[in-house]
Formats: sequence, structure tokens, C-alpha cells
Amino acid sequence: MRGIRLSPRLRMIFLLWDEALLIGVFVLFGYFRPDLILLPTFVMAWFYIIFTKRTHLFRPLLISSALAFFWVVLFRNHYGYNQDFISVLGINFFPLFAWALGLFVVYMLFSNFSAILKLDGFWKKLSFFTVIYWILLLLGEKIGYELFNIRNLATAHYSPLPICQCLHAPVWMQASYLFMGPLFFILCYFLMKPSNEKSRY
Repeated sequence: MRGIRLSPRLRMIFLLWDEALLIGVFVLFGYFRPDLILLPTFVMAWFYIIFTKRTHLFRPLLISSALAFFWVVLFRNHYGYNQDFISVLGINFFPLFAWALGLFVVYMLFSNFSAILKLDGFWKKLSFFTVIYWILLLLGEKIGYELFNIRNLATAHYSPLPICQCLHAPVWMQASYLFMGPLFFILCYFLMKPSNEKSRY
């Protein structure tokens, strides 16, 4: 799972830029309906990749989008929110784009941090990616539930994860959420590696 070479200074600029945009999008949840924020953000992500000349990020975004689509289509009956999110053929746009963008954002942050920290080896990278993913997943779920009042009524009667009192869902679904990130990393690592042997983060 490799990409283009970037100077440390440019890498740091991208990291700060990416984080600022992430925080900005999240703040907008407090003023606009989340699905109406995520849909244009998903579209703009493709142009953002071109603008920052990081075309190696197209594949992770494609993989995260495919994984999100598969998940939401397969378990669409487990999503029903207290807000009137856009839904087409039973596919709710909020979890679809939240998963696609969420996984992709973790990948961007991971790629920048791993290059700065000079992480090498599959297991080190997988472990580091998983830590970032779990922190952002639980933090996002907590803030979304408590601050932005995003409630999945289809699973609201289930007990939340005790560590954060968030993610109200059956145990198998909670476990799937926690392992979605590592699965995404593994897919990126092995699907991207062959065509990027000559370049690095």
C-alpha cells in the first residue's frame, strides 16, 4: 500500500489541511442536515484529490466507497434514523456516505502520520491504522449521538458499547463496525501494492 513521495514539509501541510477540512465538515453537521453535507463532500473529495495532486488516493476512495455500498445495501434494514435522510431503494444516504468518507479520511490521516513516523511493515501499519480508526469511530459516534442528535432508531433499543456509551446496535454489528477499519486497510494494502511498487508514501 504505497503512494507518491512527498517532502516532510508538504506532508505536514497536507496533514493540517486535511484535518482542518475534516473539522469544518463535522462542524457543519450542527447547522445543516448531515446527509446534505456528506453528499456534496463525497463529490468534492474527488476534486480535492486532483487539486492536491494526490491521485494515488483515488484507489482508497474507490475501495471505501465499494465497501460502504456493500455494507449499507446488505444491512439497509438496520438503518432508520430520527432525521429525514435521503433514501433511494431502501439505501440510506447518510450511512452510505458516512462510511465511504469516514474510511477514506482515516486512510488520509494514516498515510500522512505513517510517513512522518516512518512506519514500516504490514503489522505496524495495520496496528497504527486500527488505533486511529477506533479513536475516530468512537469519537464520531459519541459526538454524532450526543451533540448532533443523530439516532439510528432501527437499533436504538440495543445496549451501547460500555467504553463510550455509544454505538447502540446488536453485538455483531458493533463488532463489524470495529473491524470495518482493519478490513479496509487490508484491502487497500493488498489491492494497491502491486501497481505501486516503485513509489512510497
